[in-house]
Amino acid sequence: MGIQAGTRAHIIGATPEALEALSLPPVDLTEELQGHYPYLHLFVTRAEDMEAHFRIGYRHGLVESKTLAVDATWSAIKFTHPRPGQHYNNSFGTLPEGT
Repeated sequence: MGIQAGTRAHIIGATPEALEALSLPPVDLTEELQGHYPYLHLFVTRAEDMEAHFRIGYRHGLVESKTLAVDATWSAIKFTHPRPGQHYNNSFGTLPEGT
């Protein structure tokens, strides 16, 4: 997923098996979600929860940039800041006007 060692990160809802499957480098994991994060990872098991959190990403001007399988149970979708002039086909929402 392109995560660098030492990156400030916050992970929500991950089982120990899911964390192991991510194979992250050593990152600066925080207990509370406060401030700026280059890496957030949300684990959900219900479509409603996923859709609600996806809309949060769109409201902050983020777009889906990569989808990958973590293991036999979990998949991941990476959100990033959009590149100027690039068109994005987001699955669950739209970006605010002007982004």
